[in-house]
Amino acid sequence: GGLTLEYARSVVRLWQERELRTVAAQLITDVDSASLPTEDAIANLVRRAESIRDGMTEPESSEFTMAATLEAFQNQPDAEVIRTGIDLLDYGTRGGFRRGQFIVVGARPSVGKSALCGQIALSMASGGKPVMYLSFEMSPNEMTARWLNQGEVSLAHEMERDAFAALPLRAIGSAGWSIDRVESESRLAVHRHGMACLVVDYLGLIRPSDTRTNRVEQVSDMTRRLKQLAATLDIVVLSAHQFNRQKEGREVARPKMSDFRDSGSVEQDADILIGLDRDLTPGSSADATLYVMKQRSG
Repeated sequence: GGLTLEYARSVVRLWQERELRTVAAQLITDVDSASLPTEDAIANLVRRAESIRDGMTEPESSEFTMAATLEAFQNQPDAEVIRTGIDLLDYGTRGGFRRGQFIVVGARPSVGKSALCGQIALSMASGGKPVMYLSFEMSPNEMTARWLNQGEVSLAHEMERDAFAALPLRAIGSAGWSIDRVESESRLAVHRHGMACLVVDYLGLIRPSDTRTNRVEQVSDMTRRLKQLAATLDIVVLSAHQFNRQKEGREVARPKMSDFRDSGSVEQDADILIGLDRDLTPGSSADATLYVMKQRSG
């Protein structure tokens, strides 16, 4: 038995060395040919190296029975709940969001996707949860100006300014980032800062890793990888995504899961789907209606 185990470990070590050489050679090729921007080549290297490392990890020994699962549940009957700061949304999601969940907010343009994501990010950071906010549309200065003028945050008092500056919230202008870079930066943020929530504003602007595939396949790849990122890093991943134009032609305003643009994988991969609707007619109320359209955990 001991000899067989040592032989298996030797085989795995050889596989690891071979795969690392392949990854290193690909990095040199990418840099020399300029087929990828340098930051994307590095992000791709990190992602592939981590997958090799994960493949080397030996699982902890445990009983292969339901008793082990039941014991784990009794020791921790419910995952940590992270409040969104919106009471009715917390109520509709059994108290708030949970680590490992992939949440998507959908709406037509100018309805309030970014405002909602920003409000949730501020609330989570105010509760002491480190948040990384990736904006593919705005600069960090634009995002900060928006946050200072929405919700309860105000610069009216010096104390509030200090409280805002101390929030564990990092705003990054991520225009042009690939899904590979989103993954690598998220892993760094978890390891260095204990990031609890990643906000992606928004999904449709992430640059796909393979531009040769059609748009549906690209979005499917990104939703799958964002869901895996939430699960493997044990974080909340909150992303905004646009609805398609078909919603505007319906008499009933209430959004449906099929309204999400480009791919059905959004409805499949997300744990929670949130739809926003607001009357954009000039002079109408600025209030938006929020719908929890999918709630995988109940």
